[in-house]
This record gives sequence, C-alpha cells and structure tokens, in this order.
Amino acid sequence: APAIARSTNPVAITIRSISTSCLSRYEYSTINTVYDAMTSPRSYRELPYASAEAIRELLRFKETWYDALILKVFINMMGIYPVGSLVRLDTGELATVLRPNPDPDHVDRPTVKVFSDAGGDGASAVFDLMEKDPSGRPRRSIVRVFEPSEINLEVNEYLSIL
Repeated sequence: APAIARSTNPVAITIRSISTSCLSRYEYSTINTVYDAMTSPRSYRELPYASAEAIRELLRFKETWYDALILKVFINMMGIYPVGSLVRLDTGELATVLRPNPDPDHVDRPTVKVFSDAGGDGASAVFDLMEKDPSGRPRRSIVRVFEPSEINLEVNEYLSIL
C-alpha cells in the first residue's frame, strides 16, 4: 500500500507523500501519461479529447485500471476543468476557467471569467460557480467545454482573455 501522509482531510495528500511509494509513482505516471495521450493530437484519432472528457474517461476506469485514491489526487490537482478551459454556462455565457475549486467535493464548480454574454456580446466578469441563488441552487453551471477552434477563437485572442 502507498505511504500516505496523515491529514484531517483524506484528500489533502501531497504529491510528495505519494512519491514515497514506487508503485504509487508508477500509477500516477500512468494516469498522467494516459491523460496526456487523450488530450493531445494523435495519428489514430481525428480530434483530441477535451480535458473534461478525458477526466470522465479516467473516472470510468476507476478501481479497474487505476488506483482510485491516486486518480482522485490527480483530478484534484488538475481540476475537472483545467485552468484555461473554454466553457459555456447554462446562462448562455462563454467563459474561461480561471482557477479550480479547492474543495475536492466540488471540483466541477471552478471560478470562471465570462468573456461573452448570452447574446454574443463582449463581457468581462468573474464568477465563482459555487455562488447560489436565494433558493440555494447554483447561479451558473458549466454545460459544455469547447476547444478554441470550435468557436473560431484565435490563439492570440484566447490568450488575451486569460
């Protein structure tokens, strides 16, 4: 079994504590390599997976191919929506992920920067997707992840959003 540092929060595991086990390093490296292969262009696949799709695929094989705890550490480090991911919100707005949610129970609710409102006009506002309306429901949620090319966003334009 991997040597894991004790913590009041079982998910608060550092990469350093994981690296004390050779098996854990191998498993972490395997997850990282598979994630990279899924999210990078490959000759055998027309388009790479979006980050969120790759994370979902990794989660499908939790417990069978990957150690669940090490996979959880990887996902907490990367976030389901890595920084820079382009997303559409349920409000119709387009946004980019600024930072992952540090709460491991809410990795699907990062902080985003809206750059286009529902009508397609430019906008600039930062929202924590943990914000709730008076009824207790989230004010905004991610409904889709995009690659910059899918929405005709040039690289220089994309980088200026960040």
